[in-house]
Amino acid sequence: MRSRPLFQIVAAALVLAASALPCAALAAPIDPGTVSDAEMSSFVRDRLGSMGSGDPVAVREARIDLIAPLFTPETDSAFRLQYSGALQQGGLAKLASGDDELVAINAVVIAGDLATQLSVAILDQALSDDRPAVRYEAARSMGLLLAAYARGQAAIPANQIEAVFERIDAQFKRETNELVIDALVAALAATPDDDPEIRAHSARMMCGGVAVVARQWRTIKPDETHALIIFRAIDSAYSDLLAVQGGVDKDFARSAAIASGQALIFLIHWLDTTPPTSMTPATRQLAIDLGAAAERVLLLAHNTLTGDLQPERVTRPLREFAEGKPGATLATIRDAVEAWTGPSGRLLSAPYNVNADDFD
Repeated sequence: MRSRPLFQIVAAALVLAASALPCAALAAPIDPGTVSDAEMSSFVRDRLGSMGSGDPVAVREARIDLIAPLFTPETDSAFRLQYSGALQQGGLAKLASGDDELVAINAVVIAGDLATQLSVAILDQALSDDRPAVRYEAARSMGLLLAAYARGQAAIPANQIEAVFERIDAQFKRETNELVIDALVAALAATPDDDPEIRAHSARMMCGGVAVVARQWRTIKPDETHALIIFRAIDSAYSDLLAVQGGVDKDFARSAAIASGQALIFLIHWLDTTPPTSMTPATRQLAIDLGAAAERVLLLAHNTLTGDLQPERVTRPLREFAEGKPGATLATIRDAVEAWTGPSGRLLSAPYNVNADDFD
């Protein structure tokens, strides 16, 4: 089946995600507290068969029915494992990798809410799909899986969660579609703090991932979409740093500072290839916000790690340059950034020890 434009699928995926949320208020077609294996198998077989038809209405109704039992007070790990077995035997993984894009996306949605080892396998496979829309939903569903684990609602062993993080890390390094990268950032940023260790791991992974893509995007002519993705990650990192003052994870603070350094170099590249005079007012404001957020993270993280409170040096010249003030130059901004990322920059020494080549 021919892949539809990604923006259409992204819109559809958002609708799918929203329509899944009210399932907690629906009567589950099966009762997690009393259902037998035979009843469950029959229920799953019928719904997956409807999904496989490809009819949009049938696919939607089957998805709602299959997700509903996962949002009841009786749903526990034992039920998730029992249900996962039925879904595995019924062919959920096959639907998630099938030719029909609509069916594949809906199957991935179910896998994300299921939150079992089967989910990990399906989402891992979906992140390698040739279709960006399927990868987008897989990235979004990785966030649902992590959130379920953080809340104690998943049936996944700890070593599998480590594998999830490793898979997300690998995806940042190889993903070429910016909307899929945005979904990865959003998935990690939305991990709840019910489990502080998982939340901290998500934040570190998000910073590491955005550092990678910010560096990669210096080889292209970036646009507002690329800048907005980086800004969202840096802004989320700043919120996390503020939330844990006094008990900040030092590895996270280091990752946040390095990501912010990469974000500032990306910003200079963006302003160099797309001068503010050619930007809309909203885009110029985004450039200012990105630079200010990155500098805030650097100052806060650096003070947390070293006790050295540095003054702002980037935000003011950035604002003046973006607003077209007389005498304002990109070179002034670059000089201020190089105090962090240049040959003698703070990020090249302890506690960061970034290789100089990483900022070239």
